[in-house]
Amino acid sequence: DNYNTISYDNSDNNLVENINVTSGRRQGLYLSDSDNVTIRNSWLDNTGDCAPWFCAVMRFENSEYVKIINNTIGPNNVRGIYYSGNSHNGIISNNTILGSLENGIDLYNADNMIISNNCVNDTNGNGIYLNGEPNNCTVYDNHILLSNNYALLITGTNHLIYSNILN
Repeated sequence: DNYNTISYDNSDNNLVENINVTSGRRQGLYLSDSDNVTIRNSWLDNTGDCAPWFCAVMRFENSEYVKIINNTIGPNNVRGIYYSGNSHNGIISNNTILGSLENGIDLYNADNMIISNNCVNDTNGNGIYLNGEPNNCTVYDNHILLSNNYALLITGTNHLIYSNILN
């Protein structure tokens, strides 16, 4: 069974642009062991018909140098954007994340990430969560509204966090 709407596995140097995903069983977009990928100008919603702590609209595992730019995500039944397991050196910028049942942006052990100029609205979890032991992340100019837990929940070391609007 293919549970993900769009999957890249061991696929480097890709551009995913102008896609519209309006339903999916697990992840709307899933990358595993794929580096130098850009996802931009896309709309993904109504994905994640599984346990919210497992699934995400966009999920990345063991992938580096992934850029997520200018996308709209949600509403959905899971996390908005989730990095797990050795995913580093990415950029998450100018995205709108609406109505996530879990965290809006969740980075688990992801180092050297830049999270900027995103709007995260109406999450049942945390707005932005640097989870596990991430290091050297920069989080700035994000607007986070209506998170049922923390707007920003930060773990790890050596982060630069500034100019975020938290409501």
